[in-house]
Amino acid sequence: MADAKYLPYLIAWILLQVERSMSELYHSLLHKLYLSSMPNIPVNRFVTPLHIVPEWYFLAYYAVLKVIPSKTGESTVLMTTVSESTWIR
Repeated sequence: MADAKYLPYLIAWILLQVERSMSELYHSLLHKLYLSSMPNIPVNRFVTPLHIVPEWYFLAYYAVLKVIPSKTGESTVLMTTVSESTWIR
């Protein structure tokens, strides 16, 4: 049995775990009820939606990501570009 001086911490820890579990349950149910009803719009990888506009300082990196089709190639080129830009300055 836990020592009596640790009892308040144990109770607080248990309440924290219950709160986290309830929060996770609430958010998962909220996601299932409201976000699963979104229409299934076919994705066009080469056309960016109008409401998504990258900032001007990300445009070069964004162009690199749009040109290269593979995820591995994208991440490799992006990391190379970022590391080279830090060495140039």
